[in-house]
Amino acid sequence: MIYSDNNLKKELINYGKMLVEKYKAQLKIDGTYATGDTAKSLDYKITDTELVILSDMAMKYIDQGREGGEQPPIPEILKWARAKGIRPRDGSGKFIEVNDRTMFRMAANISKAISYNGTIKRFGGKGSDIIDFVYQRNKNDMIENIFLAYSDDVDNMIEEIVKMK
Repeated sequence: MIYSDNNLKKELINYGKMLVEKYKAQLKIDGTYATGDTAKSLDYKITDTELVILSDMAMKYIDQGREGGEQPPIPEILKWARAKGIRPRDGSGKFIEVNDRTMFRMAANISKAISYNGTIKRFGGKGSDIIDFVYQRNKNDMIENIFLAYSDDVDNMIEEIVKMK
């Protein structure tokens, strides 16, 4: 007799879809949505008995932040700044002409500042903790329903065994 995990897999698929949508929404809510690349990269996969949420590396930096030390790539900062509509300023804080040179210099300065201070100032130089935040808000229902689905699968297996005897 082979264990059938149909109910468990269905439940994991439901939660995979739900978590991906909640993570996408939370990126917008907490203001960490920029180019949309990270939101587009979010996906899930189901292994035998496990739900795995997938994303690009940017999600790690959004979640945990980036500690000072290493400069992030300037082209990535430039892409982010353009998506967010961030414009260069002069030393007194006034906006200056936007061109490739001023945008590159601004991105280089941001990259350098991140290497000193870390990322996301409003989160204290740390990340937004989005992964744990979304999970904790949905954990109780997920655990209960996954347990029930697993229980249903075991009950179905026992019924099959009883029918065979």
